[in-house]
Amino acid sequence: MPLALALSILFSMLLSLSIAPACIRLATRVGMVDDPGSLPHKIHSVPTPRAGGLVIFIAFLIVAMATGVLLKSAVRTIFLGSLAVFAAGLWDDAKGIGALPKVAGQILGGILLVQGGVVIQFLHNPAIDTALTLFWIIGITNAYNLVDSMDGQAIGLAGLAAAFLMLATMNSGQANSAAFAAIIVGACAGLAFYNITPARLFLGDSGSQLLGFWLAGLGIVFTPASSIPQLSSWFVPIMLMLVPILDTTAATILCSRS
Repeated sequence: MPLALALSILFSMLLSLSIAPACIRLATRVGMVDDPGSLPHKIHSVPTPRAGGLVIFIAFLIVAMATGVLLKSAVRTIFLGSLAVFAAGLWDDAKGIGALPKVAGQILGGILLVQGGVVIQFLHNPAIDTALTLFWIIGITNAYNLVDSMDGQAIGLAGLAAAFLMLATMNSGQANSAAFAAIIVGACAGLAFYNITPARLFLGDSGSQLLGFWLAGLGIVFTPASSIPQLSSWFVPIMLMLVPILDTTAATILCSRS
């Protein structure tokens, strides 16, 4: 398994590095560009294409299909659910949409996860477990979207979380989930070359939400090894995504007080 994971990381990284220039040109051509000063917090000095989501999506799709990981049930379910989130993110990157359509995409993606069997099983009550699943999915997806405020920040946090999830799922014998996480690690590593300051591309909503959704899904399917306390099935994903969670919580509290 370690060799296969290393090859997946390498393949995904090289692929994201190689396709990024084409995605940058495509994003520029169709108007997926973040203009300086369009909002008060946008301090970049030149128009920057929101091509990160395209790079991550294409790199993952090619590597997952080449390795056969995409055919596995849990990975396939998470990927299919993410299509709704990715589509809403692309729409926002290209045209600009309100929060409601994006949340609708996240809810649809979460429902697809539940229908595919990727669901939090806490109280073994279908209604409560479904509600918890949607809360987790929407929360983490938006957390990575909100934390994408500095060059390389969301990519770095997502790559680190995916790397630790890869190790955790590998330790628990979840080869497919580990392979999924490995592809994310490679895609983030390759994309970081273009996203660090000065950024030649931004993740955009399509990229940050896609990463958040994938990591949230992997957090749900993570099952600790039998020798590890079952509580870690909740503790590990929460700790790995603690920075985006705390950032989102703080932003929500500050907004509610203003």
